[in-house]
Amino acid sequence: MKKIIASLLAASLAICINVSAWAYSGASEWAEEELSKAVSYSLMPTVLSESDVSKPINRLEFAAVSVKLYEAFGGVPPRNTENPFTDTDNTEVIQAYHAGITTGTSETTFSPEELLSREQAATMLTRIYSMTQKTADLTIGNVEKFADDADISDWARESVYFMYANGIITGIGDNKFAPQNMTPEQEAALYANSTREQSLALAVRMYEKLKPEAGGQPAEDNKPEEDKDLLAFAPGIDFGTEVDRQSDKYNATLTLKDVTREECVAYVKLMDMRFPNQLYLLDEATQFSKKATDGTRIMTVTWSGGNMSVTVELDLIS
Repeated sequence: MKKIIASLLAASLAICINVSAWAYSGASEWAEEELSKAVSYSLMPTVLSESDVSKPINRLEFAAVSVKLYEAFGGVPPRNTENPFTDTDNTEVIQAYHAGITTGTSETTFSPEELLSREQAATMLTRIYSMTQKTADLTIGNVEKFADDADISDWARESVYFMYANGIITGIGDNKFAPQNMTPEQEAALYANSTREQSLALAVRMYEKLKPEAGGQPAEDNKPEEDKDLLAFAPGIDFGTEVDRQSDKYNATLTLKDVTREECVAYVKLMDMRFPNQLYLLDEATQFSKKATDGTRIMTVTWSGGNMSVTVELDLIS
């Protein structure tokens, strides 16, 4: 095995990584540092990686951010992949739904393009914290109520003040929170909506302020030992076609075909950021056999228990 800094990857694919992975635009000056942190903490979902981050975030996009944060806090993505929605088949929306992070707007709809309200964001973030931390305490003590407290939905009030008390989400001035748009004028002005960069900043702040030992390994005690699935710790894969999956609490292998060179490289970069001391590529000499019979590339991710070593086999031959 070779450590990921193998000369082939460094020499041949560095440009491809930088160009194809994180090409977001429109970042405000105040957001640049937190956006960089979002990438380094593996909180930037693919759906936003090439977006204009100054634009408002919708429900689908925030669900994707939430799944990244859920995983960063040690949450194990649910195995249930049944899709209850008729208006989206997005993998991260389905994961967020089955994990209990979000709900639909009806029994069969998610409204993926609907813009996210500030009280919805606070609620989803609080759910992530309470579900992944066994000792989660949502007590906030005496916190001054916002002037527009009456506009906060009952189901969101505890979450709003928890996020506010912990410095994750703030008011908008004049002691107002702007939980939801109450008038057509507010809706037109995006009064109670967040931008993509603001939402990613919330995820970064929560990661830094509330995650025990930020930057450490996922909290493995969130799932019984006998029911662990090592693949659940892998960052989500939304490309290629899965052809084989084998997993138990000791070893796991996931194989995909129809994977492009760029997708391989971007995924390796993501894995390296999340597991910098544990990711390995196999020798270049072993890669030539990894093409499918139809000429498409195959990527295999192998996990091993103990120190959570990770091996990525992929075809890097042009």
